[in-house]
Amino acid sequence: MKIYSSTSNSANPNFTCKSGEFRAKCAQRIKNNDLTETQRRNIESVTDSFATEGLTQQQYLKAAKQNPFMLVHKPETLEFNIREIANRFREFGVTVKSHLKNALQHPPLFSMSPSTIENSMRKKAELFAPEGFTLEDLIKMAKSQPNVYTVNPQNLNNKVNEIAEGIGCSRADVLEIFRAHPTTCSLDAKELIKKFKFLTYIEKNKFLDNGRTIPNETELKQIVLKKSLTNSMELNNFILLRNKISAGLATGQKLPFDHLKDAVSLFIRKNSSEIIELRLPQDKLAKPFIKFAENLSRSLVDKNIFKFKIV
Repeated sequence: MKIYSSTSNSANPNFTCKSGEFRAKCAQRIKNNDLTETQRRNIESVTDSFATEGLTQQQYLKAAKQNPFMLVHKPETLEFNIREIANRFREFGVTVKSHLKNALQHPPLFSMSPSTIENSMRKKAELFAPEGFTLEDLIKMAKSQPNVYTVNPQNLNNKVNEIAEGIGCSRADVLEIFRAHPTTCSLDAKELIKKFKFLTYIEKNKFLDNGRTIPNETELKQIVLKKSLTNSMELNNFILLRNKISAGLATGQKLPFDHLKDAVSLFIRKNSSEIIELRLPQDKLAKPFIKFAENLSRSLVDKNIFKFKIV
């Protein structure tokens, strides 16, 4: 991709404007290919520095839309920031190529100083040391969720406490969720708590549908702690509705998980003249789930085909 300098009067950016305005202006300049000669040379210099790692100008500009300060830092500073983190965390398997990939996914890494990042990571490791969570654990998480590098240590610590209290488990349990599914680290605490409780309700329904006694809350927590909490709430609702419908079907006729939403929607359309009775265990989550199922049915066939019984 060629980057051409603009001849317009707007080629020289005003870096004294507010952060939000600055980001918007830089993003627009990148989109319009309206960069100064200096910016053009700087971009070429950075991409040349990481040519061995495969960095392209398209990748760099995409990252700069999210972190426009990449356009004003010196190329050698940006290169140092990436290479130095790889150097400091080499023993944990961090390479220039892997950290460059992280920075492209999370562009603030380009412009944050290595000392700031290292101090932040070591502080987080210190806060989680009582739970047996180490710096190596954090860096492993950051390989797939690079904002682990930049999240404020105390903010993350507070999030762990809030989640632990919200789902009634230990801090170590929350950190195990993060370890197994690093993307959950970036979820809002309230959102993660909501998902955990809904997955617990899904498990309750599985026991009910199989004619088994529903375990107590402690046993259910141990089951859910092993589950992924990365699905959206909409998808979780579809999963529960799919499970409930399948429980009433003959063996071998269960709805597939592949193309789940389409499968559930097709079932509703094919059975629009029927009343599908479904049983739900008593729980405050029953009401919003019933609302979801009924609204889905009405959106597809202009009426509700579901009849729910709380047991």
